[in-house]
Amino acid sequence: MKIARTVINILILLGIVLSTYFLHLSLTPEGYTGRILWFTYDVHSPRNPLILLGLLVLALVIVNWRQLLTMRYKLRLLGMSVAVVIILAGVFFFLTYKRHNRLPWERPNVLVIVVDTLRADHVSAYNKNNARTPNIDALAEEGWLFERAYSHIPITMPSHASLFTGRLPHDVWVLNNNDEFNFPQQTLAEILNEEGYKTAAVVSLGVLKAKFNLDRGFDYYNDKLPRNGQWYNRADVVTDRGIKWLDSNLQEEDRFFLWLHYSDPHEPYNPPGSPPDTSVALNGESVIEGSLESSAFVEARLILNPGRNEVVISRLGDNDKMRLYFTSVYFPGMEKSELPENWTMEVQGLKRAGLARRVRSLQEGRFLTDFNGLEFAGMRFAEGDGWSKPITESTRPRREVSGTWCSMYIENASNEPKEVILRLKGGVNKDISSVREDYKDEVEFADKEIGRFIEHLKIRDLMDNTIIVLLSDHGEELNEHGMIGHIHYLYTQSLQVPLIIRDPDTDHRGEHLTRLARLCDVAPTILDMVGLHKPTYMQGKTLLEYVLRNRSDERVLEAETFRSNARQDRTGILDGDWLTIYNPDLERLRQIELFNLEEDDIQWRNLSLADKRPGQMNTRAKQVSDFWESMDLVRVEGRENDSSSVEDLEDQEMLGDLGYMQHGRPILKLDRGVPSDALIAKINQEISAFSPEIRLTIEARQSTGNGPHYLYAEIYLPVNTVRDTIMALQDEVLKKILPEAEDFPLHMRILAGQEIIYDQVLADD
Repeated sequence: MKIARTVINILILLGIVLSTYFLHLSLTPEGYTGRILWFTYDVHSPRNPLILLGLLVLALVIVNWRQLLTMRYKLRLLGMSVAVVIILAGVFFFLTYKRHNRLPWERPNVLVIVVDTLRADHVSAYNKNNARTPNIDALAEEGWLFERAYSHIPITMPSHASLFTGRLPHDVWVLNNNDEFNFPQQTLAEILNEEGYKTAAVVSLGVLKAKFNLDRGFDYYNDKLPRNGQWYNRADVVTDRGIKWLDSNLQEEDRFFLWLHYSDPHEPYNPPGSPPDTSVALNGESVIEGSLESSAFVEARLILNPGRNEVVISRLGDNDKMRLYFTSVYFPGMEKSELPENWTMEVQGLKRAGLARRVRSLQEGRFLTDFNGLEFAGMRFAEGDGWSKPITESTRPRREVSGTWCSMYIENASNEPKEVILRLKGGVNKDISSVREDYKDEVEFADKEIGRFIEHLKIRDLMDNTIIVLLSDHGEELNEHGMIGHIHYLYTQSLQVPLIIRDPDTDHRGEHLTRLARLCDVAPTILDMVGLHKPTYMQGKTLLEYVLRNRSDERVLEAETFRSNARQDRTGILDGDWLTIYNPDLERLRQIELFNLEEDDIQWRNLSLADKRPGQMNTRAKQVSDFWESMDLVRVEGRENDSSSVEDLEDQEMLGDLGYMQHGRPILKLDRGVPSDALIAKINQEISAFSPEIRLTIEARQSTGNGPHYLYAEIYLPVNTVRDTIMALQDEVLKKILPEAEDFPLHMRILAGQEIIYDQVLADD
């Protein structure tokens, strides 16, 4: 008996020593995750080691209670005092950490709201000068707002794969939309599902469909899209489906993890209530009005008279800067009709449904290049007025309307009227002010629908036991660097996102935190908040270290974007106020970009060109190039192919409609010789119409060390020129110069007085 008690005491004392050691580890800034001897440990909070320590001391007392009673009075008093201190300390830490390190029966619900493509500066809690977002602002008032939150990649599917695994995109082998998510470890949804949570997702973009495997761990995954040609659902549909799931599946005792994905304001920018932009008329009579900008089909049923019929497609509205374009003009239902002989050869051997899609694609390609003389199914087609020259060098050919309308002639060779369906797909080229206004309106619409869902949580009495995390997967360029959209660049406009976390039990309400937060930190933070340890494979770190534990662990953001969705591979490092971007495929002149965000928040002044801080430049360049060299990209199959290699034609259409197909020529890496005097004279002639207050000089130069030749343009503006004017000017200069100088990089510098306000190397990429 004495031997058994002695062994038990030894084991208990060993446990006390180990729990004390774990307590020490848990008090380090990020806890401890790793191996001790042959065991793997994951220790973050002091609460659990303290509780274990208290239980072990209690076990020691229980095992030795007879011996303690026979001890002298002072020894017993000392032992009891130590036990009381340990128990009180345990109770103190239990109460202190109870909120975010809960016991299993205390775990709250988790709601993750992703507003795709939402810039932080279009949430009024961050910036009151753009969109109005009162419902998102209300979450910020009740929770924590991270002022410097960033995505790792400006592409939707890889960003979500990173979000739910706590790892960088290249480490989960998802670099582009259309890549399958096959990471072998558990996602956040799988972990919570295993812990007894009911899990559900409502997604609104085709690039997140279940076939790409991001549905892992979800009991319910709603990815149904409209059947009108759109590859997205509007915010009201997402809210309706989220409410329906809550009401149909949750009992009072259930805990849930729900992910709502809103795609307003993702491209195309077409807020609800936008008027039609396109009309179709047959033989002088209107047939239908619709919206190309919504990316839905504009479908017209045409009753063709025997003989010649005129179809006129017109632009609606009085905005002279709007231009219609078509990515497909075809006649569904005719795939099985008589085809030209050369087409018959191309479709032989194709199977099942792929045949119809392939023929439809052939129709699109043929119609987009030349209608004249096309004849099949008893009809003959001829191209009328108003069509622009086909754009065929892009991976997605398109036709534009050169003015406000265009026409097509269809000859019905039969003696009877014939009904056919004309289906149009395309969009509207808008000026930047219209794009910004539509983007703002879509943000406000998403906010309204988020508010409607939050109100339903209140009606269901779920707010007091639900953690809410609101964020975006990436931002959006709105012409800050001469483009609209995301994907291609790693400037903060593409990477900075809102991140707001509402904990119903927190005492830290309405806090704005300025330390760096990353999307890979979100999954570890959610696990920490529900009382679970993050798995060792998650690279992110819990953000509760900032909010509750008052630790100043300063993090570094690794950013990346890849072919084939992007025009080229890029990597970036944000370290403090320094943003460094590495373009491994470009020549030396454009390979490194260096920005100081404190001095240049819009990233207009590339300090690597000025060469005024060589020490900083060399350090940062090595940091970002080492990150690129460390990547293992071998596991991502087919990454050398471009988007045109996507075999599924529906996926090609989806990527194109959502802005993920490349356009334009490949980047030129070799020196193309010296720009000629004739070229420079032609560019000067093109830009001579600018305001007389603006002076522009352009010349040919060569980068240092016998590098490539390039064009150098210097623009002088009045001293008090506002930022929007500079962006509009930049856009106009690019339109005038780059098409003429497509073989050369362009180094453009803009000065207001003596101050350099823009200094970048650009290309027609």
